[in-house]
Amino acid sequence: SGLRGKLNDLDKRFDAIVLTSPSAVRIFFETWKGDCRQLPQLWTCGAGTDAELRRYGVASDIMPECDFSSKGLIARMKRAEALGADILKLAVMPHTSRDVLTLLSATERMSRQTECPLVTMSMGRLGTISRLSGEIFGSSMTFGTVGFSSAPGQVSLDSMQRILQLLHK
Repeated sequence: SGLRGKLNDLDKRFDAIVLTSPSAVRIFFETWKGDCRQLPQLWTCGAGTDAELRRYGVASDIMPECDFSSKGLIARMKRAEALGADILKLAVMPHTSRDVLTLLSATERMSRQTECPLVTMSMGRLGTISRLSGEIFGSSMTFGTVGFSSAPGQVSLDSMQRILQLLHK
């Protein structure tokens, strides 16, 4: 039973499975022991996840093309603005501290190129700093949690208030 039991008859219960990280691919294949031809569509979120899936001899059915360079992030925000967005929001999951710096750099550059409010953040433990210092780089807002968090890296409201008071001195 457990996870293995929940993975029975995937092709009958789901149209697609979204694998969001290389570790999700590994866990899936360590747990699921069926015939790959019986799987529904497999979607991956990024090149690293897609590469890990290929190590298991399986190709993803859908993998979005994303450029997570500063130039690519700015292009995404400009595209949203061109489509009429009132607020330009971008949340990314960093893999390294450099990824966080890339987002903050893109935020700062985009803040000089638009009148639209920007809301940008990196998620997870690495990204917490972007939630706390984003306004320095041009992000218009952040938010704290009361009770439980709904995304990785969110900070409690009490902690956020103390830290923001220090930054605003």
